[in-house]
Amino acid sequence: MFKHLFFLTKHGSKLKKNVAMNGCIVRTNFTVMVYTVVLISLVACSSSAKKTDNKEADKDLGVMLTYNEIDEDKNTYLVNIFINSEYMHISNDYAKNDYVLFDRKKREIYNVNSEDNTIFVMKYREVTVKPPLEIHYETISKPSAAIPEVQGNRATHYRFEVNGKQCYDSVSMELTFMPDAVNAMKEFRNVLAGEHAKSVKSIPNDMLDACDLALNVFYPSKILEYGLPIREWNRKGYRRFLVLYKYDYKFPNEKLTLPDGYEKFSVGEGRKD
Repeated sequence: MFKHLFFLTKHGSKLKKNVAMNGCIVRTNFTVMVYTVVLISLVACSSSAKKTDNKEADKDLGVMLTYNEIDEDKNTYLVNIFINSEYMHISNDYAKNDYVLFDRKKREIYNVNSEDNTIFVMKYREVTVKPPLEIHYETISKPSAAIPEVQGNRATHYRFEVNGKQCYDSVSMELTFMPDAVNAMKEFRNVLAGEHAKSVKSIPNDMLDACDLALNVFYPSKILEYGLPIREWNRKGYRRFLVLYKYDYKFPNEKLTLPDGYEKFSVGEGRKD
C-alpha cells in the first residue's frame, strides 16, 4: 500500500559479486548470504574503526553505513547512509545524482531528483489520524548463540507481528551500538509517518493493510527501539543487509546542501522556487 516516497525504491542495478569499499571485500551472493556471514564481514571491516557516535563529537564527522538492498521487484543496489548530529544523507549506486537529505534539526526530508530538477519536501507532522482498522502490534524476540558479537554487542532476531500475522523481521544490534544513528533513523521514520498519514483517509477499505499501516504510520519507529538493524526483511520480498560501517567518517560538506535552481514542492502544495 505505502511505497517509499523517494528514489531509493524506484531504481535498481545488478551488483557484482564482490564489492570493494574502504579496503574490505564483501561477497554479495544473496542466494547464500545469511546474517552470520554478514556479521563476520562486519567484524573484519570494522576492526580498526573508532567508536565515536555521539552528538558531542565533531559535527563534520559521522558514521557511514552501507547496505545491500533488494526491493520488492528484486532490483539490487548498494545504499549509503551518512549520519551526523545535524543530517542524514541517503544515496545509492544507481541514481548517483539523486539523494535524500534529512535535516534533523528542522525535521524535514528533501528528496532531490536530478531528472526533473525538483526537491520533494516532507516536513514533520504529528500523526493525528486514527487507525481505520484494529492494529494489535506484538514483538517476538529470538536470541541466538549462533550470531557472533560485533565489538562486544550481541545481535538478536526480532519478529514484528500485526494482528497475529508476520509483518516484519530484523536482526538488530544492542542499543549501545551506534545509538545516535538509531535515533536519527527514528526521527526520519517519524517524519515519513506524518507524510503517509495524509493519505490514510483516502485509502479504500478493501486496500487497507494493518501491517503497512503499523510500520509506516502508527508505529514507525517500533522496528528501531531495540537497536540498529543489520539485516531486515518483510513479507513481500524486500530485504536489506548491513555490509559495511565506519565511524568518524568525513563526508563532503557540499553534499549536505540542496542544489541551486531546483523547484521545491510538497504533497498538497504547488511547486515553488
